[in-house]
Amino acid sequence: MKLSVLTMFACLCAIINLNAQDSPNPPANLQTLPAGSYVIAMDNTLQSDNVLGAGKFNLKAYGLIVHLLNYNVKLKWVIRAGKLKDEADFTAMAEQFKPLLNPGSFSRSFKAAPFVIFAEDTTGVSSLINVYYISQSLIGNVRPKVYRTTSATPNVDIRYNMTGFVPKAAILTDGGNQKIHRDYMLTAGITTDNFSEATGVSLTGCFTFASEPHNDEHGPVLDATVAAVRNFVSSGRNFLAECAAVRTYENNPFGKFHSTTGFTDANENLGTNVSFPYADLSYYQFEGSFDASNGGSLQNWTITNNISNPAAYATATGKGLYSTIQAASVSKISNGPGGLVFYLGNHEFNDNHPDEINGIRLYLNAFITPAMPGITCGSISVLPVKLMNFLGNLTNNKVTLQWTVAQNEVINKFDVERSNDGTNFTAVSLVSGSAKTGNENYQYTETIFSEKIFYRLKMTDKSGVVTYSKILVFKTGSVTNNTIKVINNPVNDKLTLSFESTGNNSVLVNVLDMNGRQVMQQKINTFKGTNLTSLQLPATLNKGMYIANIVDGSIHQTAKFITQ
Repeated sequence: MKLSVLTMFACLCAIINLNAQDSPNPPANLQTLPAGSYVIAMDNTLQSDNVLGAGKFNLKAYGLIVHLLNYNVKLKWVIRAGKLKDEADFTAMAEQFKPLLNPGSFSRSFKAAPFVIFAEDTTGVSSLINVYYISQSLIGNVRPKVYRTTSATPNVDIRYNMTGFVPKAAILTDGGNQKIHRDYMLTAGITTDNFSEATGVSLTGCFTFASEPHNDEHGPVLDATVAAVRNFVSSGRNFLAECAAVRTYENNPFGKFHSTTGFTDANENLGTNVSFPYADLSYYQFEGSFDASNGGSLQNWTITNNISNPAAYATATGKGLYSTIQAASVSKISNGPGGLVFYLGNHEFNDNHPDEINGIRLYLNAFITPAMPGITCGSISVLPVKLMNFLGNLTNNKVTLQWTVAQNEVINKFDVERSNDGTNFTAVSLVSGSAKTGNENYQYTETIFSEKIFYRLKMTDKSGVVTYSKILVFKTGSVTNNTIKVINNPVNDKLTLSFESTGNNSVLVNVLDMNGRQVMQQKINTFKGTNLTSLQLPATLNKGMYIANIVDGSIHQTAKFITQ
């Protein structure tokens, strides 16, 4: 198929625009932010951990951003093209919306690249924010702040549309200092849903980003690691090296990500006497100063013979006579999203001083800069619907289904599906998700006339991901009292029981080993008549034969089952 000149020009422009997002002073993407939109502030005043705005920047704002991305919230990253150090990205009339509503519209200048959610995309987001506060046990001013615009705001420069991007990091263990970057993540309130440890040669999983906090190794093993990282970045993912790892990766023959000649240690005492020539790159987005001499074997460096790659940008350099000394830099390796290699001087930062907080922010900015997902990612849904239980009762041909979900705010709907053969299911009812956050209970009731009937739940979350429950089966024939039927025996991780209850009450389910020792006990609610319940067995349970025992008043029902 031949492409027209116009088509080829359009394709070329698309590639240029994708690259431009990761380069200094790209073409502006100006949009009007509607009234009622949310703004996650990223500057030291509006996102301070102090109610008066005079404290430190609250790193938990990054955790909130990643949390919302996990739920496929349509976040957009605002970075004004061509801005200078600490200039505002946009100014808007806005009120504080979270963690507590503080009504009153004020003109607020949002700096250091805030994140916005357009008004039409805010449905359910308030609940998700509350869930993040609770999951991180955040109270008071430690809860990151979210603002709400009170009027339309024109000329907001959207650098990255983050919709559909879920950041997932591989923290490399080759240098043995993985705890440094793991602590950055945890300090920012980012959970292990979004990062894990790996070796450099194992970067084949669902990762958008990899980082090496320290590595001063040499030899064939290192060569293989650096080559693997180059392949990783060339496929559209991002990578960051810190401290000694900067020297190790850049000077390796398979490296040379920023130069053709390698780096030479400088380790000058620059302190905070640092300039930032590319203030509108995503990597640079923080407010205030950065300590370029915080410690470590490589704090800052120079490019040997001053020969750098065309797409390498020194984002933190010394001033005056030290202008060729770098303490942070980024290079674009491949076309399209991602393909970025970030370098960061100094060995470790902590959150006890603003200058060190900004070192952590450099790392976190690299982590959340959009990239291509790993080849095994597929459709990412790190927080799918969590079905805690799915129970059923049959009395006088009337079936009652009950189920409980955790993280209810992620659910969109349930389709109750019925089958006569356990294979071919048809939807018989739609149950919409409620607005409640946390755990929520649902119920469905109908009358049946078949001798044997099967039910399951089709669960759809707000990002469109579908999961299914286990299958419950009911028989309208009589069931002998004082007996339990174990469904799907042998049993894997869940024990599913069918039993009779004397009334609407609570019963104890005990699991005993063959020596009579209790290995599990759980209280469940029942209806009068036939009940079906599914219980999660302890992960520590060994394979073998066990006894299920249900105590319903003075009636004991037992059945044996095998775990495999």
